Amino acid sequence: MHNRRDFLREMTWASCALTLPLLGAQGGWKDSVKDAFMASGFDPDKAGNTTFVICGDVHEPEYSEHLPEQITEWNAMKPAPLFISLQGDNICSASRSFGSMPKIFDRAHTEMKGLREKLNKLNPEIPLKLVIGNHDSYPGEVDAKLFRSEFPDVKPYETFDESGIRFMIWNGAHDGSIDPRQRKWIAEQCAKIPKDKSVVILVHQPSLGQTVRERGIPIAVRKNFAETEAPVWLLAGHAHCNNLRVFSLPKTTIAQAIHVKSVDGYWVYGVRDGRIAARVYRSVKDGFSAQATPSENTKTSAIPLPFEGRDDVLWTLLIGQDQKQTEAAFVSGKGGDCGTWWFYVKELVFRLPLKEKANGAKHFAVLAAMSKHRKTGELPKVFASGDGQAWTECKLLDNKVSVNRYAIPAELQNGNELFVKIESFGYGADTCVGGFALCK
Repeated sequence: MHNRRDFLREMTWASCALTLPLLGAQGGWKDSVKDAFMASGFDPDKAGNTTFVICGDVHEPEYSEHLPEQITEWNAMKPAPLFISLQGDNICSASRSFGSMPKIFDRAHTEMKGLREKLNKLNPEIPLKLVIGNHDSYPGEVDAKLFRSEFPDVKPYETFDESGIRFMIWNGAHDGSIDPRQRKWIAEQCAKIPKDKSVVILVHQPSLGQTVRERGIPIAVRKNFAETEAPVWLLAGHAHCNNLRVFSLPKTTIAQAIHVKSVDGYWVYGVRDGRIAARVYRSVKDGFSAQATPSENTKTSAIPLPFEGRDDVLWTLLIGQDQKQTEAAFVSGKGGDCGTWWFYVKELVFRLPLKEKANGAKHFAVLAAMSKHRKTGELPKVFASGDGQAWTECKLLDNKVSVNRYAIPAELQNGNELFVKIESFGYGADTCVGGFALCK
């Protein structure tokens, strides 16, 4: 049973995985958002300049204790923000952990009603955007049906223009895969956006840089912004930290910003001339601080995709990408089945079509983040078999961009099938598996 301790540990994992220091605090801590903006050279009162608010995970009722006072601050902002966006995980119990289904939905409905009661205090003239997070939806759910039963006006994904910027809300749902209908919608919407118009994506999962989990978001970004020339931003929550990382696109860059949970603070963004020009972090503890935005000299990273750039791969399986293929290969699993990746893996067995798809393969690979046991430091183990009964432990040869490569035992190389088993530690570690490959 996934209890409160497990839920909070999951949040700790996310924070530790992605936390980096705040970028370029300018002028120290201030007493007001305006003072902080002015320290960065942005005047929110100047004609044409506007602001909007980004608030990370609220997790009603776990982390929402400061939300009422934050709403009071948003109501008092002059000029009023263009909108307020809560970046997902608005509640806790549509799914208490990765891959888990709620046995009953009463708890989730109670949380949503408590959230709505708090949000009713927001000035109705300030638009509210609620992004869907993994705790707001359960595995396999489409279009946030459960969350929208209490918030019927919430759209799972939408687009709108404000101050010369095209804003897009994406539904990362439970696993960050981006469902087929939404992928089609994103492609249609992006095709209409002028190349010189800046775009801001509001989505829960900050998965640029990830290849194992939540793969749908970086795939959609790579596919739909290849011709964009204006700056792109992806504003997210999920990881419970403040982080800014810039990635390269063929003709521009995309800045991925992660935002702390509501109990720690929120962010205010400044817009000038159709571009994000300034950012202010409002810390519950310390006050307001101006933060740097990317410049032309900011170091960028490529957006990797699974198994990309390898010349040894003969066949691949990305879990959940092709459901029939996944079902044919899946043998058994103990852990959190998120739909397109497994988390908290205890034991996972897949059958790979060695002779049919990759005759002559000498190696296999597991697309995975292999996590040490939290207490013992022990690493997961990987085994191979020709029949799923007699197992041989395999030694890791190398790991590149989460592709863990192993040699197929010589006596198994001419078999019809190769069974691969991963043994990890369940909630004792954060092992995550997203796919498999057969290699030369």
